[in-house]
Amino acid sequence: MPQAAGDELASRLAAELIIGATTAPVLSAMLRDEHREARRQIADRLRALHPGWLAGQAIGVATLILAAIDGLMLQIDGIRWRIRTGAPWRDVPACYGHWFSVYGLFRRWQREGVWARILAALQACADAAGKIGWTVSVDSTITRAHQHAAGARRDGHLQKEPPGGVHSEPADHALGRSRGGLTTKTHLACEQGRKLLAAVVTAGQRGDSPQFIPVLAKIRVARLGGGRPRTRPDRVLADKAYTSKANRTHLRRRGIKACIPSKAGQDAHRRAKGSKGGRPPSFDPAFYRLRHAVECGINLLKGNRGMATRYGKLAVRYEAVVIIAAINQWLSAL
Repeated sequence: MPQAAGDELASRLAAELIIGATTAPVLSAMLRDEHREARRQIADRLRALHPGWLAGQAIGVATLILAAIDGLMLQIDGIRWRIRTGAPWRDVPACYGHWFSVYGLFRRWQREGVWARILAALQACADAAGKIGWTVSVDSTITRAHQHAAGARRDGHLQKEPPGGVHSEPADHALGRSRGGLTTKTHLACEQGRKLLAAVVTAGQRGDSPQFIPVLAKIRVARLGGGRPRTRPDRVLADKAYTSKANRTHLRRRGIKACIPSKAGQDAHRRAKGSKGGRPPSFDPAFYRLRHAVECGINLLKGNRGMATRYGKLAVRYEAVVIIAAINQWLSAL
């Protein structure tokens, strides 16, 4: 087998070991820069799966895979450095490897959905430890897009390798035009500990209320002990932008308590109908104060400059940036 093909195979096997064959604590150790301990646990995993690899004629394969794991750890550190600083990919320090290799890993794992799987594994570990508060707050935030974010191909679906991967790229690339320039809006749901549970990326001019149900539909936290993943919060908090009849009906149908204030115009219209207007929706001001969690969560996410300003041309790439910023949040909680 050629050396380049062997290195590629080793990298893919290492990625599968990192994401698929390891437990959440090992994954957390690797992403927290505890490489030596994580490398030892990966070696133990290799011995259990393939005893001949670390003791016998195939020791070269095991050495190659373990070396690839070390290289992946450096590249992951480089990706997190770039998203934290917002620097161009070409300016990633050489200590993390060649910039094109670092970007190639980011791009490949985005296309294969690996970043989302890492986030799901960390959320499952946090839920098992009781570190998720299931009072969920929903809101959105606007992100200014850099001028380099414009100019994506309109016929990307005709490329030999379409840009989306496991998720399709929207036709508008989630770029909205306004007087202020190009913008992207991130609709997100945060648990009470200010950490991201789900996010949807749209163009900046899109409304908040139509994305309420899609954001809640993306909440899916697996259970480490088996069973169905948890998808239903105990209570949902949101501001007046989400006080539509469709949203309240959706929550009522799913048995989720809502704490959403109503608009003055809606209240006046209901009172004008008299007894036919029905009862006003329930609202608890004390619970509504807990909605600060999503505002604080947005501030924490935007501490990553690569998320606070959009530089990439594709919506799927920017969504991966949001996911990696959320991964950093969950790592600090575990």
